Amino acid sequence: MQEKYVLFSIKEMEKLQKEYSDYIFRGQLKLDYKLNPGLFRDLNKIKDPYNQEKYKKEHDWFKENISKFIDISDISWSSQGLILDKPFTQLMQHYRYQANLLDWSTNLKTACFMIVNDRLFNNYTDYSVIYMIKKDYAKTRVDTKQQEISNKDDFSIYDPLNLLGVNKNYIIPKIVLQNRRILIQNGLFTYRGVLSANLIENEHIEKIYVKFTSELAEKIKEFNLIPKPETDFELLVDSFIQYLLNR
Repeated sequence: MQEKYVLFSIKEMEKLQKEYSDYIFRGQLKLDYKLNPGLFRDLNKIKDPYNQEKYKKEHDWFKENISKFIDISDISWSSQGLILDKPFTQLMQHYRYQANLLDWSTNLKTACFMIVNDRLFNNYTDYSVIYMIKKDYAKTRVDTKQQEISNKDDFSIYDPLNLLGVNKNYIIPKIVLQNRRILIQNGLFTYRGVLSANLIENEHIEKIYVKFTSELAEKIKEFNLIPKPETDFELLVDSFIQYLLNR
């Protein structure tokens, strides 16, 4: 596919949202990040990233404490601990915890917001990238077990809000409904094996390189898709992540 470079204006973004309404999107600041989850993006900054015992202790502590705020009996927790518990990691991911998930959205505006937010924070002016996957293909990847994938370059999708409508009788876990960020961002996730790094750019992943007009950048900043912690539950999550990041 021919590479496409776009200077995004308000008109261009609205045009693209209509043109690609049957896609999911991921906005990413830098091209050299590729599709590499935070857990693997800079391993030298993470102490003992493969220590499952460490993750399990953190995971158990967090479960015990969030159960004081919400009922978590509707979650089938993984016996292998934090990394494999998708209801757990979707929440942690949105509070800056390094996980093996990659955020996507059914809304192009969300992808653009994430880029603009990062561009301002990092004073970055070069091209960023928007990745796209057709919804029809994404639906075939929902809850696909990694060990059953014959093509090792392929990925699985965790869709906690059932935005793709694959799970007909699905009831959204309470821990997901407590995550205002994923609700506002229309979020879902791709992932590969627990210890797999990059999500390979195969033929099902399209991309557009983008910059933004100042007018559009100002408009996107107003979306406020990363609300600050307010509830006791959110404050607990935020303080726990601060502890993990600073330990």
